[in-house]
This record gives sequence, structure tokens and C-alpha cells, in this order.
Amino acid sequence: MPSTAIKTLFANEIQAGVDFFAGGRDTFDFNPLTTEEELAIAKAYRKNVNFVKDISPNIAAQLMAQENVMIKMGGVAKALFPDDKTIKFPGEPGSIVVDFLTPQALMWVKNPNGSTDQTNYGSYSDVAGATTGATGYMNSWDVSLTAGVPAYLLGNTAGGFYKSRSLQENHSMVVLAKDGLIEVGTTPCLTHMSVTTEVQTKYSPNAIQPLIDLPLVGDQNIYQYNTPGVITLTHNLGTRMAVMPRETKTSRLQWLGVVFYEYDFMGTMASTWRTP
Repeated sequence: MPSTAIKTLFANEIQAGVDFFAGGRDTFDFNPLTTEEELAIAKAYRKNVNFVKDISPNIAAQLMAQENVMIKMGGVAKALFPDDKTIKFPGEPGSIVVDFLTPQALMWVKNPNGSTDQTNYGSYSDVAGATTGATGYMNSWDVSLTAGVPAYLLGNTAGGFYKSRSLQENHSMVVLAKDGLIEVGTTPCLTHMSVTTEVQTKYSPNAIQPLIDLPLVGDQNIYQYNTPGVITLTHNLGTRMAVMPRETKTSRLQWLGVVFYEYDFMGTMASTWRTP
């Protein structure tokens, strides 16, 4: 597959102010998309961004500014996956599916530490302080936080890294939008974020400044956190992400982004619910 420098592939987007966290990579393999594939990605993305717009016009505007990034990432997914398939929305058997990110697409295996096709989704596996099998486990953005103790949204403190799925006919790739981490709650609770990969660990944690975007029912608000940029999660490079909470509580920390996957990864209704 042709390899393209990230700064070249996304030159227009970078010039427009979209940052990227490359994690030590300088290039992506890239397969050009057909017009139909570009339209499929745009349809899947806009469908969900328009829904976000009803809740938060500010966040929706930031997401729309990254639409071309998500379209081009489809070419990265086509090159990353081993078989030559067409990107579709909705997906069909034998296709690469594009859709908005859900917990089930991120947390795709029931036993991340024991799986040979390994991933690790850190604190998302610990719902309200419970263990594997808790209600919502793998199907929720809820995270149990302890003040002053790093929480790992991807990977873990023991050296585990997150990777997308690499099983034949089940490959996946996740794209986290720039500033795409939101929290729903009474007060924001995160102060710093650190993102590293298997090949890049040299950078210090970044302060993350939450912005109140919109009051919801009662005293609930949406808080948006700044992130290092667009983050691509693949099966061939592990990523670890830690955040520092200033409060002890269970919080909903949701990622906004896109997932590309081979149809068998999540092609049936039964596969959209992850069972421990």
C-alpha cells in the first residue's frame, strides 16, 4: 500500500487548525477512496453530528470542521485492513462499515487482559467500582474515579496498551476527534491527560481545561476537554491514555469519533451488546 506522510495527507486540515496526535508515527498507508465511499463516510458522520447539534451547537461545529479528516481516515482503514473491501453505510456483508463511535465498538472483547487478540480499555472496565460482570460493563462510558489516582481510559498502569481488533474478518480502527472527550455531570473532575504509545513515551502530561458547553436537566452540564489532537487507534500500535481526577466519583466520560470495521465485527444486532 502507498505510504503517505501524515503532514502531507492532512495538510489542509492541519493548516485549518486541526491537530493530530501521531504517537511516533510519521506516515499512514493510504488507499484512495471512491466518491461513493466518501459519501458513505460523510453520511454516517453528518447523521450523528446533526444529532449532536441539537444538544450542543458548539461541539457539533468543531466536529464538522473535522469531517474531511474522518473521510480521509477511511482510506487509512482500507489500507490497514488486509482485504480489499468497499466502505459502506449502512454496512453490508463483505464491506467495511463506518459509523459513529459507541462503547461497544471501543470495548470489543470481554477479557482484555486474557485475550490473545489483546486490547485494554482501562478504567472503563470498572463500572462504579465493580468488577467484570457489573451492569453496563463494556456497554457504558461510565468510569469509576478516585481523586489523585490516575485513571486509564486506554491501557493500564501495569504496562497494557489499547489496540483495535486484528481478528480476520473482524478488523477495526477507531478515530477519536480532536477535543472529542466530553463529560456529563455536576462539575468537571479531570485536570491532566497523558497519551503515549508503544513507540513514544517522552511527553509530559497536558493540562486539560474543561469548558461548560450546555446546561442539561437539573444541575447537569456537558463539559468538553481539550485533547492532543485527532487520535487514531489501530491494531498495530498500542496506545495508553491516563487522566488525573480531582474528585472521587463515577463519571460519564464519552468519546466522540468514528469507527471503521469489517462487517463481522459488529454486523448483527446481537453483536452490538458486549457480554462479559
